[in-house]
Amino acid sequence: MHRLWTLGLMLGLSVAQAPQGAVLLRLNDAQNAVVVGAFQGGRFLEAEKLTRLEARRYQVFDPLGRINQAQGSGGLKTPEICDWNRETPIALLERRAMQYPAYALSAPWNPQPRAVAAFRPGAAHRQAVAAELSRRKIKREPNLTQALRTDLDGDGREEVVLSANQPGFSLRGGMVEGRYAEQVGDYGLVMVRMLLSDTDLRTFVLDVTHLDKPFDGSEGMPTMITRRIGAILDLDGDGKMEIITEDWVHEGWGSTVWRWNGQQFVKVLEWGCGV
Repeated sequence: MHRLWTLGLMLGLSVAQAPQGAVLLRLNDAQNAVVVGAFQGGRFLEAEKLTRLEARRYQVFDPLGRINQAQGSGGLKTPEICDWNRETPIALLERRAMQYPAYALSAPWNPQPRAVAAFRPGAAHRQAVAAELSRRKIKREPNLTQALRTDLDGDGREEVVLSANQPGFSLRGGMVEGRYAEQVGDYGLVMVRMLLSDTDLRTFVLDVTHLDKPFDGSEGMPTMITRRIGAILDLDGDGKMEIITEDWVHEGWGSTVWRWNGQQFVKVLEWGCGV
């Protein structure tokens, strides 16, 4: 069964009113770039709303920052597995080793105005993840798979973005691969730790899922519950950075864009395809 997630932040402006915009692509390998969506005319647009693409130069990013540049030739083709999703030809311009998925953005502004850094999580971060698991009655140990630090909104205070997975995802031949859940309580989680004031530290869970019953083969394939941070980028040119999260399903995957609105994180783009 195919799945398609689409969600746009509609602000009532037409595409023709915007002199500048950006297209966001997900590179699943060196030859395949899927359109996640775009920011045009003051609003986020779902992939299927784009009827054509112009030839563009893209910057390519992984979770920590820029890793390549690419040239998109324009045009759209339709892959067989998800005939409603949009795929576009793209060519990398720098010779270097990469891990996929990666994200390409055709923004005229600086897509990463502040650095993103990886760090070694400590006891406080594991305790924060454990608290969220306990709140959902997930009886598994916190297994942190990514720990990133950056100033998302430019207020001078750094936020911490964490992913935790049980089992963890794997890397094979430059490809990130999700893993099937094996035990009840296996989970995938992405969360943000944000200091709203000098004394107000909050946790915001962007995405979480877990296996709540044993797999017995009666409902098709086992569940894949991997959740991962894909990139942290300014997708709309306002100087604040959005978080792109990734998930895996059986023979498929998805990407979600989260934007901080001053009070909470909201979805502004969501794309996915799987069997």
